[in-house]
Amino acid sequence: MQVSCSLVSVTSSRTDTLQIAYKKDKGYMTIKDDQVVSVHPSSVLSTEPEWILYNEFVLTTRNYVRTVTDVKGQWLVDPEGWVGKSGYFDPSTFRPGPAKKAIEKALAKASKKKRA
Repeated sequence: MQVSCSLVSVTSSRTDTLQIAYKKDKGYMTIKDDQVVSVHPSSVLSTEPEWILYNEFVLTTRNYVRTVTDVKGQWLVDPEGWVGKSGYFDPSTFRPGPAKKAIEKALAKASKKKRA
């Protein structure tokens, strides 16, 4: 699987799919299944970005994600952006809840930037 934009290119030869999570409290919430996760201690991600893309979900005494990189929320919802063309992050496809609110917030932020 190859996911790319002008700044990011991620290739996975594994059968895992790349997933997205957003910052929530002291950890992250996975966008598709509302799982609270932390970035695995072996990660080299040195910041706590608002959105992350990850390849591995590791279940120990805590839920961790590994193989992590930061992404911009507007890349996820902008139809001319990164993966938004697929409609994967279309807010109307999400049930009411925190994930939908996070996507709507990213969409509002992306729309505001386009108008500016």
